[in-house]
Amino acid sequence: MKKYLLIVLLVGICFGQSNEWIYFNQEIDFVWGQPRDFSTSRVNPDGLEYEVILENIRFSDVSKNGKKLLFNSGGTIKIFNTETMDTVSALNAIPSSDFSRFTYDEDIILFTTYVGSHRQLYRYSFIDSSNTLVADSLSLSLNNLVMSPDGQKVVYFKYNEDFDTDSLYVAMDVIIYHLQDQSKNILSTLPLINFEYDVYVTGNYEKYPIWGVDGSIYLSVPDSNDCPQIIKIDSIDGSITQLTDIECSCIYTDNSPNGEGSF
Repeated sequence: MKKYLLIVLLVGICFGQSNEWIYFNQEIDFVWGQPRDFSTSRVNPDGLEYEVILENIRFSDVSKNGKKLLFNSGGTIKIFNTETMDTVSALNAIPSSDFSRFTYDEDIILFTTYVGSHRQLYRYSFIDSSNTLVADSLSLSLNNLVMSPDGQKVVYFKYNEDFDTDSLYVAMDVIIYHLQDQSKNILSTLPLINFEYDVYVTGNYEKYPIWGVDGSIYLSVPDSNDCPQIIKIDSIDGSITQLTDIECSCIYTDNSPNGEGSF
């Protein structure tokens, strides 16, 4: 049972907690084969109060004090005040924006957009309205907005510069972005990953890495047999440790060349 629990944890639904409320995305009116709809809901810790506060809106993040929610809707990124129930800030005309996150400074957010078969990562400031491209050619199946426990850094996953669009297998750089000085460093490089797995095995199987309080980054990636495994990346030296060795019935049956996709 313990082997499979970690994989379930990495495929999370957005949750956020303040002193008074626990915020969560609640799926509504589920219809098989149809797009999934969510509403932003909240419940207090003792379970005595519950309410839907934003219908047909799926929030992306909650501020540390629980007074602001960040959500994407119709090409607009908005900040919602949970006390006044008003939208307090908005960033317009962001096509294909999917995820957004608060940083250590609530006036600075990060967000990703879809561009063809990859994502782009942006940094936006509500103070001076500056919008900065941080990185492009990012993974589709891995969440690229994983914050460090102190909120000072974010890790993202970028196709290696030697990426060949005609190749089925690609290497992926694990990069740390430092929010204060806006510097970047390549922490590690994931071995060859099935490109079709990364592009098409999204949505129901989208993977949400975790930056643990121990300083390690945990995520699920396919092994040389395209079976999802949990790995740990040390955020200091970039060393990779495979934690699971689970057999599976894989969607893609071709092994990577010469077993190079193994850890």
